[in-house]
Formats: sequence, C-alpha cells, structure tokens
Amino acid sequence: MRKDNVQFSSRHCFVADSHGQSPSGTVPTIGFLAMTLVWIGMFILLSTVNCQLLTPVYAGALNHAEALYLQGRYSESINECAVNIARSNNIDEAYYLLGLNCLKINDLQRARDKFKFVVDRYHSSRYYQQAKLGLADTYLQEQKFKEARGLYERMLNESGKLAPGIYLRIGECAMKTGNWQEAKKYFQIIKDRYPLSLEAKETGKFVYENEYFFTVQIGTFSNQNNALKLKDKLKGRNYDSYIAELILPQNKLYRVRVGKFKKRQEAEAVSEALEKDGYPAKIYP
Repeated sequence: MRKDNVQFSSRHCFVADSHGQSPSGTVPTIGFLAMTLVWIGMFILLSTVNCQLLTPVYAGALNHAEALYLQGRYSESINECAVNIARSNNIDEAYYLLGLNCLKINDLQRARDKFKFVVDRYHSSRYYQQAKLGLADTYLQEQKFKEARGLYERMLNESGKLAPGIYLRIGECAMKTGNWQEAKKYFQIIKDRYPLSLEAKETGKFVYENEYFFTVQIGTFSNQNNALKLKDKLKGRNYDSYIAELILPQNKLYRVRVGKFKKRQEAEAVSEALEKDGYPAKIYP
C-alpha cells in the first residue's frame, strides 16, 4: 500500500503524492483559499481607494471653474465646466455655472438654455432655485421686464433664502418700467423683513440714485475735467447733458448723463439718437 506525503509549495498548495505530483480531482487546501481571499480583499480595497482619489480630482476641477468665474475669466471657466460635463461629474452644478458665465458675457440665449437644463432635469438639486433665478435674470438683462417679473413673482412662495434678491429684482423691474411707487413698495419690504441683508443696502442706492426718472448715461470718469469736456461737447450738439456725482469710499466718480424723463420711451428715443451720433448710451435705471 502506497503512503502519500503531504508537501506544500510556496506557489501551489495541493496535496501531493509520493512522486511530488498533484493527483487529479484534488481540492485546494485552506491555505490556497486564504490566499485567494487576501487577493480579493486587496482588489476591493484598491478599487475603493482609486474611486476616492478620483472623486476629489473631478470635484477640484469644478472648484477651479468656479474660481475662474470669480476672477472674471469666463471663457476659461466655461472650458472647465465642459470638461466636468464630459466626465459626467456634478452635471447640475456645471450647467448652472455655465449659465452664470454666459450671463456675464451677455450670451443670454445660451445662458437661458443652461439654466433651463437644470430647472427641467434636476428638481431636487441644490442649484434648482438658483437656476430658476438665473433664468429670470436673463430676461431682466435683455430688458424683457414683463417676462422677468412674471418668473420672479412665481418664485416668491418657494424662494426661501433667495427672497430678498427676488424682491429687489421685482422692484428693479417696476422701476425700469416707470412704476416708481410700486418699486418703492418692494424696496420697503426688503428693509422691513430683511434689514441685515445686502439687498437692504442696495435698495437705498436704487432710490437715491434714480430719483424717480429715466436718464441716459454716456460715460463715467474719475477725472472731473474729462467729464466736463464730454458734457460740453454734448451740449454743443443740443443734448441736455449734465454730470451726476457718485461718492464712493475711496474716490468720486463723475457720470455724464443726458435728460431726465418720466417715460422710458422718451429715454429710448434719446438713447437711439446718441448711438447714431456715435456715443455709447445706456438707460438708467
């Protein structure tokens, strides 16, 4: 009767016969199973570590896009957002940031598309309400005040922390369409309900600067002599020009403006005439 010897190899843990061969049909030993489990555990661990390492890289890329936006480097920020979208990383945030960038460069239709993408597809996103606000802002910036105001008013019941900013924008829409008393009402709401907000400080600026009339601004100067030269040049072309001073904490600005109009249509007519004469004109408020 043949006696089998149990032999172990560092490479294979099988039961070997007296000739050192592993008989067919043998089962791996406990050591082999243990080694297999170790390798499986290491694979799972490495996979987890890799995922954890990759996630901050993608998140960091979007943080970089946000930093570029805050620095005013909008084209670069747009490119970074596109990279994140291609990687399917934080798509809602990337599209929202794209909208903000497009709004800054006055690409209003593209901004509108990006905000609408978030509003339509990411109802539970933390950027959902902000995207709705951005969508309304595209109409305000395009001077479509009726459309903008309608969107702002629909947001009031669900706005939460955004409420002061929404009231400010509704007041601005009212002001830009000549509804001065209505604008004042919304600004007063901000002062009464949100006295510590940044918007409460902004309302004072709107009311004080605009004094309930429309005007057309041609330029802003830190040098008073330059402002006076432009004002006199406009007077020579029969424009009712004047200088409005703006006192800031560090300096004073001199804004050259034309006319004080009760109706926006009157300001628009003068603005068109100024532009035909080669002057960059902007209606305030």
